[in-house]
Amino acid sequence: MTTSPAAVYNRLHAIDRTGMSAEARAEIESIMFCIMHDLRASVARTTEANAARMIAAMLKDNAKRSNREALNYTWIMEQDGIKFQCATDGFRAFRFVKHLDKLPAMPDDVQPINLQLLFDQNKPRCKMPVPYIDRADVKAFIELQYAESGKTPEWDLGPGLPAVNAVYLYELLTIYPDAKLFADPESTLHPVYAVSEFGDALLLPIRSAAKQKQEAARKILRDAAQDRDTVSLDQFATISAAFAA
Repeated sequence: MTTSPAAVYNRLHAIDRTGMSAEARAEIESIMFCIMHDLRASVARTTEANAARMIAAMLKDNAKRSNREALNYTWIMEQDGIKFQCATDGFRAFRFVKHLDKLPAMPDDVQPINLQLLFDQNKPRCKMPVPYIDRADVKAFIELQYAESGKTPEWDLGPGLPAVNAVYLYELLTIYPDAKLFADPESTLHPVYAVSEFGDALLLPIRSAAKQKQEAARKILRDAAQDRDTVSLDQFATISAAFAA
């Protein structure tokens, strides 16, 4: 029977070190530090392998469905002293701090997508933290929805937040398992921004009928608040219909 490094770490952590010599305590802490370092390195390797596999699949799909050659490759973009490895399919865009291996690099004669403009425009807008999403819950939801309808499901991030392609969300959370998501508090129709120690990303929302109705209602309320005016009966009906359960 083998014992996992995490189990060894927990057993060491549980040891009562009262009365131990300073040397013994230091030795235990040193071993724990080494175990934690190895665990983090293992997570990073797994993350990089998943990311490379999913980005490679995305680029392969791009080549099949799009005539835009730039979508078939990765490229390097430098911003604020950081050299990002970039990839996009037009619906999501990734920038990796640590570059992934064995992905097709963009030829010199192909013009890359201006991702810097997209990130500069959307990142400052995304100030609302999205509640934590369990990747396993997204996967289970996808499998259930596919079994019921055979269609790609939407994942609603919550009231006042966008709806997104559930498969794209699952892949984002796999590529960046530590991702923190942020949305534009003023609009559910703007991209979601994700940040991770491995890089960052943008994910376009789905312009569902429900979200577009809610956005129209929010605009009515914002305009009324700004003008210190009342809303009409028709506008009130629009608001009621948009937020009805």
